[in-house]
Parts: sequence; structure tokens; C-alpha cells
Amino acid sequence: MTPYEIILVVSTLFAAVAINVQAIPAPIRRLGVVGLLLGALALHGVMDEPRWQFYPLYPCTVLLLAVAAAERPEHSIARSGKLASSVLVILAALVAAGLGTVMPVLRLPDPGTVLGTFTQQLVDTNREEKYGPDPGRARRVMVQVWYPAASVPEGERAESWAPGIEKFGPALANFVGLPSFVLSHLEQTRSAAYLYAPAAKAPAEGYPLVVYSHGWTGFRNIAITEIERLAAAGFVVAAPDHTYGSAGTVMATGEVVLNDPSAMPEKDDPNRQESIEELVDTYAGDIRLVLDFMQEVQSGSFASPLAGKVDLGRVGIWGHSTGGGAVMEVAKTDPRVNAVAGLDIWSEPVSPDLRTKVSTIPLLSILSQDWYDNKGSDNNKVLPGVLKSFEGPKDLFYLKGAKHGDFTVLPLLTPLAATMVPTHRGTIDADTAIEAVDSALVGFFTRNLKSGPVPAWNPALQPAAD
Repeated sequence: MTPYEIILVVSTLFAAVAINVQAIPAPIRRLGVVGLLLGALALHGVMDEPRWQFYPLYPCTVLLLAVAAAERPEHSIARSGKLASSVLVILAALVAAGLGTVMPVLRLPDPGTVLGTFTQQLVDTNREEKYGPDPGRARRVMVQVWYPAASVPEGERAESWAPGIEKFGPALANFVGLPSFVLSHLEQTRSAAYLYAPAAKAPAEGYPLVVYSHGWTGFRNIAITEIERLAAAGFVVAAPDHTYGSAGTVMATGEVVLNDPSAMPEKDDPNRQESIEELVDTYAGDIRLVLDFMQEVQSGSFASPLAGKVDLGRVGIWGHSTGGGAVMEVAKTDPRVNAVAGLDIWSEPVSPDLRTKVSTIPLLSILSQDWYDNKGSDNNKVLPGVLKSFEGPKDLFYLKGAKHGDFTVLPLLTPLAATMVPTHRGTIDADTAIEAVDSALVGFFTRNLKSGPVPAWNPALQPAAD
């Protein structure tokens, strides 16, 4: 809970008790309770945004306020009425405190510097859309770019950590089996980035570029801590929403494009292998489209604060799950890529002719312990060959106590994540998981794309054989 939510809960609990203490003179009791509740509500209203977890408390607090304000010598409230009101408020406060604790406002780690960001819709006229209700049209992709900023634009508010989540959040909640409103409070979280903030002075050669590819039913901001940490370390970071593969994509027009389940058939579907290879190929095409777009950003043909500040000779890519498979393909087929990292690489959909194609660029692979330990899985029958095909510098780890979702913001969403989505949240401490992965990516890409301090490998990362 936020400090002002705590103040509201504590104040209502105190007021609910104090209004029934007859030893306190009635005028003092009335003024004290009214003043306390009005002050707590005002603070909460000014400093916080209302969220559904506190909806039971708001009307009950107003009820208690009305009861206290109405209590006068000539108009005494029956003691039973005050007691009933107090019990109702106490129950509502406890419910709100419980819900507010298990479904908190998302608090992101401070990357340590101000960032800039902008978003653009891309249209790939060379690829037909394969998914959704209108296949055959040109493929559309939303991309967001982050970069080190020189200053905070005067009067500007930091961007949402996930622009458009108020539109696709209900679908994301339903996907994990929750009511559609449950994630609405995530709209309140702000990032460290400001829209079109002036870029910080770049090195003479420009900032190196890294591109992120999310997993199936993810979205471009699902690894926001990794993204912001890399941008703060002196990288330009770009991340697309893989349209129809993401949980939801909000297009430039405001159109909401949701995930297309047909792109990922069930395991017993005879066309599954062909379908998942096509899906990863689509993701890979989106990454290449982003690399093309960043050439426009660098040249200035797309107006942005980054014109002339991106070093396209130093490019890294990283991805999670389905995005991990996609970056393996791009790393082996696109000469613009100089380093690649995969988090729980889903290697089954990697094109068979690329699985063993030799590459000498540096590789970082981090598996969750859950995936690493499952030696007999279909993925682990393919992955060793993919990893062995990278014959350059190679860092292979597994994240102790982690599961598949621990490479995203999932550990920060709720302390009950392991109970709510046990297949995706492991036993590793949330802060440890975030720090281990964030610092590993910064260290890997710094070591291979630029100069600067290289963080030590976090002890939660254990060596893994390829």
C-alpha cells in the first residue's frame, strides 16, 4: 500500500473505535473523528488515485463521517447505530488493507536516471498479416523506444510504464484467470521515461542499440525493469508489441488488437509445429522491421531526439520465451546483430535449418530453474543444439528458484503470484530475480557492445551446461 493508503486505513480504524469511547467529551469526539477522516480522505484523494481495492472502504468511511458529524446533544445517535457503523468500517478497512497489500500499486526499481521515450506504429508492406480477423493486410507493429535523457521536460508527467494497459489490461487479467477489473490499478504506475524528452549527450559514435522481443501473450513493457536499466546504462532500447502474439496492442488510432489464440495451437494439433515456426518467423520479421525503423531514427528521416545518436554498428537483441526463439533466428540471419541474449529460450519453433547454423556472435542464455531441471521436455531436446551452434563467447546460466514468469514484472505484481500463477512464479525473492536478470543483461551487453562498468554476475545465477 502507498503511505497515504496506510494513513487512510489507520485513520478509519482509529476513528471507528474513538467514536464509541464515551469517556471522550462528545464535542471533542465529534470534531476529532470528523477532522481525522476528512484529513485522511483529502490526503489520499490528492496524493493517490482511487483503486478498486479500496472501493469497500470509501463509502463506509463517508458513512462514519456522516454519523460523527450528525452527533449533537440535541440529536444523539443511538449507541447501537454508532457501534454498527464502526464494525462495518473496521471490516471494510481490513478488507481494503488486505486487498491493497496482495494487489499493490506496481512499484518499479529506480533506474537511477531520467529517460526519454516515444512510440511509433510501423507498417511492413512486404509482409501480409497472417492473424486476426483481417488477414492479408500489411503487417502492423507498434514499437516503443527508450533512451538516456538530458532533463525532465518542464511540466511534463512521466509516461505510464505500459501505455494502453487500461485498454488491454482486462484481456490480460482474463488470460491468467482473474476478473477483468483486477489489474486496473496497474494504470497508476509511472515509468522513469518522459515523452520526447531531449536526449542526453551521446558518445561520439552514438549509443549502442538493443531490441527486446516479448513472449507469447506478453507485451513490449512486460520487461520494463530490464528495458529501463539498459537505457539508464547508456543504450537505446527498442521493443515491439508482436501484434496478435501480445496480450494486447493499442494501435496509433486507439484500436485495440488482442491476442489471437489460433497462432498457438494445442499440443495435440497436427499442424502445431508448422504454426509455431510461423509464429516465431513472424516475431523475427517484427524485430527486423524495428531494426529498419531505427535506421530511419538515426538518419533523421523519422523526426526524434535520437537523430545522429544511434550507433547501428553495435546492435544487440534479447528475448523471452517465444521472443527468445525469435532472437535466435535473427541473430543467425541478420548481419546487423552483434550480440544476442535469450531468457528461457523457446527453441522448438526455431526453424530446423537454423538450429545448428553456426554463429560466432556472443551469446547469453539464462534459463529458469524450472525449465533447466525439466531435462526431458521437448524444448530441452532442441535447445542444446541451438546453444552449441554459437561458437563465440558464451555465458550460460539458470536462475535458481525461478520459473518462466520471473523474467518479467510478474514477481513485482503481487506477493501471491506463486499462488495465483504457480506455473510462472518460482520461489526466488522478487527483488533478487529482477536484479539478477537486469544486471546480467547490462553486464553482457556492456561487455560486448560498449565500454563501461560491468556488473558482477549475481549469485542467483548458476552455471548451466550447453
